[in-house]
Amino acid sequence: MMMQKNADTTTDIVNNVKNAINTRKYAHADEISLLWQHAMKSPYMISWGHVMLIALIVAAIITVISTLFF
Repeated sequence: MMMQKNADTTTDIVNNVKNAINTRKYAHADEISLLWQHAMKSPYMISWGHVMLIALIVAAIITVISTLFF
């Protein structure tokens, strides 16, 4: 049994996801994460939950700082 290269498999998966998004005209969060990971050539999967948590923490810090100094 011949195994495909990981890069070929990833490229095929990305192309399939892009085709699915074009067909549906919207993307699921997991698909966006996969495309983002592929575009950045990152081995780490970044979930939207982590992005939202970081955004919430940053917004809270900015709110606290702005109320203390202004």
